[in-house]
Amino acid sequence: MIFRSAGLLLLMGTVGIAALLLNGGYVYKTSCPLASGGTQTTWTYGIDDILPYIRHTSEPCTAHTGTRLVLSAIGIAPLGNHGAEARADARSGLAKITADQKELQALDGRMEAFRREEGRPVSDAEALADDYHKLLDKARGQQPSSAKGDEAEVWRSLIGLMALHAQAADIVVRAARRGDFSHVDADIAPLNDKIPALNNSFNHALASIRGVKAPPDQVKASPAVRASVRRLSGLKDRMDAIDRRIVNTQPQSLAELRQALTTWR
Repeated sequence: MIFRSAGLLLLMGTVGIAALLLNGGYVYKTSCPLASGGTQTTWTYGIDDILPYIRHTSEPCTAHTGTRLVLSAIGIAPLGNHGAEARADARSGLAKITADQKELQALDGRMEAFRREEGRPVSDAEALADDYHKLLDKARGQQPSSAKGDEAEVWRSLIGLMALHAQAADIVVRAARRGDFSHVDADIAPLNDKIPALNNSFNHALASIRGVKAPPDQVKASPAVRASVRRLSGLKDRMDAIDRRIVNTQPQSLAELRQALTTWR
């Protein structure tokens, strides 16, 4: 009787352990690094999974089953700090990406200012183009060789965008050396057409890493829309030129004002 009870208890214990192991394979703890430097942790139960222990996550996120966490907690095959190191590396990568983005935006602002102001020396355009290429080289050097999945796509898209901006800066330099900016917009247009796809890839991959919703996709403008934008841009340039001419000449009469405007009709 004693042996029969012991056998029953052993059987019940075995069944219980098997049930716990099976259930632990459906429980997942996922940790993803945030751009702010923190970590977003979520717990999920794979109720729709056909089999346990089959889910995977993309880098730089890490995921462990409930069973794996329990084993680590009791000292069997401890997880160690490899996940923390991976998250630290990912946070460092995101910080570099954010810094590079801000630097690219600052360069774009300087380029817009250069194109608005007449009479700027060619050396200003050359210095700008040089800064674009330096930023591109820096980003290429920062890209982790071990980057995979969304992290690799973020770097690929960002470097692609920087390369397009550097090429556009080279076009502006050539126009400045010729002293003729009339064809700059048309020369840059093919580069601009490539930007929406790269921006969309960058935004989706970065949102996936951060665990947030991606912004709406950028849509490539139609030829008619691009033509309208070019016309409006040209009109704005003419109006800016008129404003500068009036400020510089300071007409004292209506006749002098008409004379100043005649040149720009």
